[in-house]
Amino acid sequence: MWRSGIQFKVYQDILAGKIKLPNLPDTSMKLRHTLANPNFRVKDLLPPLHANPEIVSVIMQAANSTAFYGSRPSSDLNSAIIRLGTTSVTSIVLTHSMETTFVKRSMPSRHVIRTLWQQNMRIGTLSSAIASRIADYGVRVDPDMALLAGSMYHVGTLMLLSYLQNHKLAMPSAEEIEEMPSQISSNIGVVLAKHWQMEEEVVNCIRHRDQFEELTAGPFNLLDVFQFATLIHRIKDKNDLSLPPLEKTVPVKKAALHGILGESLDHFVTLVDAKANLLLSTLSGHGGSQSTQSAVSSAATRYGVATEQETKTSSKVTPISAARRYCA
Repeated sequence: MWRSGIQFKVYQDILAGKIKLPNLPDTSMKLRHTLANPNFRVKDLLPPLHANPEIVSVIMQAANSTAFYGSRPSSDLNSAIIRLGTTSVTSIVLTHSMETTFVKRSMPSRHVIRTLWQQNMRIGTLSSAIASRIADYGVRVDPDMALLAGSMYHVGTLMLLSYLQNHKLAMPSAEEIEEMPSQISSNIGVVLAKHWQMEEEVVNCIRHRDQFEELTAGPFNLLDVFQFATLIHRIKDKNDLSLPPLEKTVPVKKAALHGILGESLDHFVTLVDAKANLLLSTLSGHGGSQSTQSAVSSAATRYGVATEQETKTSSKVTPISAARRYCA
């Protein structure tokens, strides 16, 4: 039987410096170090990336996928980085690094940890898809930063489970994980994100991950996107009855307040969900299956809008016209 009090004990020990926090793998650390140099060139990124063939494979797959910009294939890593941009590459590397740190090194409790990681990636890809979609309404939230923030939703819980496993302590069941106090897992995640030198915007998302009650001031921002994605996951995917209907939640009300949704929430969620599935398939190494790509196209056709790829390749379709057709 797992003792829930150990969660708080681990958190206290982390704050007291008694528990060594995990570092990100070398590839991620070297990449961040290179990007910190304002005079870096793309070719400077190649050595640390080439040292990890698995990451290279994911980057190439992403660059040549429908989820990103894949019309003409990238034949080498250099052109793939140029196509994706360094922010996208960094997000891909960081999410892969977190998976390596917490999932691929876990054995006895791999199923429980894998499930949490899949939820992370679901929230991350939903966040990225929402950020991409609201750009049509003139709202600028970096989709790559949204992917990174969302993929860290459960990072505090993953850190806790990793510690328990490494010290051969009793592991909680999936049901017991659901019942863990959210704030302690969030606090552990904040400490770890700061240790990894994540951007303050990302840290803020982890800090307020389940605090949906208060309307944040100012424009629709990364935290709003992150919470919107979290609510879609909890209400639509997990049928969380402790939360109100999606249309009555604060992030959705704020989106409507800023003219992002109008009366088309169901349309918006369907399109975002299809794109998130495509992105998730790409980042999982499947390249975006034909059926997933078809889901994006069929959702776009159903609601009379252009897909992102059509918007990029057709001079007749602009983000503004697509948004008008979408809200019609």
